[in-house]
Amino acid sequence: MSNDHALNEYLKHKYFPSLIKNFKTYFTFSETLDTTPIFKLYIDKKNILYLEKQINDKLSMEDSCDIFGMNDFEYVPAKIIDNNNIEHTIEIRLRGDMSSNYKNGLHNATYRFNIKDSSLLFGKRKLSLVRPELENYGFYGFLFYKFFRKEGIISNDFKFINLYFNNTDVGVYILQEGFSGELITSCNRSGGIIFRLKNDCEGYYNSFPELEPYMKKKIFDNKELIRNFKAAKDKIDLLEKSGQNASDCFDMNLYGKFYALSDIFLSHHATLCQNVKLWFNEKTQLFEPIAWDPANYIRYDVELDLINKGHNYSFDSVYSYKNKYPLNPVLSNDSTFLFHYSKYLYDYSHNDSIFCFIKNNLKIIESIEPKILRQDFQSVFQPEWILSRINEVKKMFRATELVSASLSIKDSTLSIRSTSNLPIRVESITINNCIIEINKIILPKEQTKININIGSIKTNTHEFDLIFSYLYPIKNHMYKGVIF
Repeated sequence: MSNDHALNEYLKHKYFPSLIKNFKTYFTFSETLDTTPIFKLYIDKKNILYLEKQINDKLSMEDSCDIFGMNDFEYVPAKIIDNNNIEHTIEIRLRGDMSSNYKNGLHNATYRFNIKDSSLLFGKRKLSLVRPELENYGFYGFLFYKFFRKEGIISNDFKFINLYFNNTDVGVYILQEGFSGELITSCNRSGGIIFRLKNDCEGYYNSFPELEPYMKKKIFDNKELIRNFKAAKDKIDLLEKSGQNASDCFDMNLYGKFYALSDIFLSHHATLCQNVKLWFNEKTQLFEPIAWDPANYIRYDVELDLINKGHNYSFDSVYSYKNKYPLNPVLSNDSTFLFHYSKYLYDYSHNDSIFCFIKNNLKIIESIEPKILRQDFQSVFQPEWILSRINEVKKMFRATELVSASLSIKDSTLSIRSTSNLPIRVESITINNCIIEINKIILPKEQTKININIGSIKTNTHEFDLIFSYLYPIKNHMYKGVIF
């Protein structure tokens, strides 16, 4: 394909200019980056053959069983030379749940490596090498990880590099930070423990997926970390056993922000059970979210039906799915979380912070995008999609017809159905000028029944007024319902 002159001419003179023109609908480019940092990976022939054998063995299993999640590759010794010409002794292995991460050969595979000598690479010792097209087409993942980190949410660092594999230029890779104490330090925290949910939620403990820490050996060799581990487990136990308020277990300010941004980036794939990562903050004794694996925004744009495959995109479509999204029912039952979620969703959709962030990073996209396209002719992520989503969220806050309701005198039951994509608070009901306080939060698209203490209120009228509001901003709306 690289020798197809007509195709190259089309890309150079037609496709890329039209792509840039489309970007300019919203943005003006600044100067491009002159170079991408060059890294050189060296693996000897013996270990190349062993890595290839691991690939062939795994692919041979694909027809007979489901290999998704069978990420059991073995490390081999290697070395990597960074952009400052510093050599690092490493161990490296293949990485990835899906065969797309390795079926196209070692020059296109995804890798995880650990630095074995005393050196650091950008201050890290655990890293991955990923093709951009395998990490949400590069730029969606780049913007996701970078913006979430900028907003104070723990997120893996993410850099584009140009990789040479045994002296062969294999093009652009992503150098991604792994899950270790260095991740916590680089996000301006210290200490604590990183958790995931054990066996992708296959095993439950006290009706909640069991927590599994990263770096078990390090934890169980350290008395202080053992105490933190026990404190974290106790938090989850109390949440399930005694009905402890979720606000006493999770940092609701950060989780509200995380879920609001996930709505705007349509990245709730990051809240799927197998992707959930949590950090237990030893100072606050609360869990914090870690932004990870947002899935592919392009799936949303082309309107693929992936609801049953775990690719639901907005909070209103995922908050009640306990098996796939185990944190969501816990969080959505907490009024503090719902307030922070609503506030951050409103703020991010009504200020220009995301727009400015994308604008400030477009020179990187402009520099890297042509190199990625020459490697894999897939659909292209475009930043306008995020801005389009912001406009969708704004419209959600402008909606006024948010509920339908009826009141049964016979059993004093108020039936309410939310038509909103946002949580709302039902404040009160007025019957014959008599006000009855309700003060109940209704979740997106929820249908519920509320017992109303009508008492001696005369019900000769056939109508009632229902007062409700978004959790943020608080602005009362009224619905006229029918009494029957």
